[in-house]
Amino acid sequence: MKELNLDSYLVKLNKLLWENVDNSDIINTFVFGMDDIIEDFYIPSSLNDLYSLYKDVFDISFNNKFIKLNELDYISNPYNLNIHPKEFSNSIYKLSYKSFNPYYPILIGDVKVKDNKEIINLGYFESITKYSYLSITKDEWIWMEITPHEILTMQDSLNKIEKEVVIYGLGLGYYAYMALLNPKVTKVTVIENDIEIINIFNNYIYPYFKINKPFNIIHTNALEYNIDSSTSFTFIDLWHDASDGLMLYLKLKQKEKDNIIYHYWIEDSLIQLIRRYIIAIITKDSNIEINEEYKYIQNLIKDIQIESKEDIDKLLSKDNILYLIKNKGA
Repeated sequence: MKELNLDSYLVKLNKLLWENVDNSDIINTFVFGMDDIIEDFYIPSSLNDLYSLYKDVFDISFNNKFIKLNELDYISNPYNLNIHPKEFSNSIYKLSYKSFNPYYPILIGDVKVKDNKEIINLGYFESITKYSYLSITKDEWIWMEITPHEILTMQDSLNKIEKEVVIYGLGLGYYAYMALLNPKVTKVTVIENDIEIINIFNNYIYPYFKINKPFNIIHTNALEYNIDSSTSFTFIDLWHDASDGLMLYLKLKQKEKDNIIYHYWIEDSLIQLIRRYIIAIITKDSNIEINEEYKYIQNLIKDIQIESKEDIDKLLSKDNILYLIKNKGA
């Protein structure tokens, strides 16, 4: 790749990158900040007193920048209406119900990019909500939860699928259930590598499905599964977030077949993470770790000549990144 002197445009891009890294951690900043306030300075006398404190800090910190959520939108979701397994736990897994406190920041939807700045949407419930969501943890690590973020980031794909659908990643069966409800879908197959997740699903969740359509779970590794040519759509959800799934996403893109339409959970967030790496590479940013993902993406762009602002904009566009992954990947 041609040597590039840092100009004002690259400086601006790099500034936007690291400003957004701070912004993307806004939930933890809020929650941990509240914990510190409560622990060091304030002892609430009741839950309502605690929620009032949350609201005061929320208003001061975010000034109505979040989206107010309607609990009925989520209570009325077919999965939440019909799937009610009893709670379960063993030494590794825990299946349980959770709820959100008022004014607790909630990530909603996938990341968007406007003028080279990431836009991360956050929402909140204004009062104590009747919306309780199903959650499963593995070794106390969240495996999947049916939160507004999961519901909203899967809806666009669910609106588009039809005929035979293959899902990579079982989770709590949310996408599978909603796909089976789609009248255009004729068959659903799930690929899942964790036999314990399959067993928990079969014992506690699947009895509530009650849908008369072909449905099958195959216990195998996603990278080893040879998808059938009769498949029309796939939905791939094998990661907890973009950083956790980036390398697997890059590998799976190499295995795509031309006659199948592929949907990837939070793909915009994955692509935006690739943009971050590209910006770090072309600016020689020392703040970013040189890991497997960095080296892979560095190889994708090694032959690209950058001589102008337009070259940078083209390089960072979503269409170009998808082209590079598909055609320049290992």
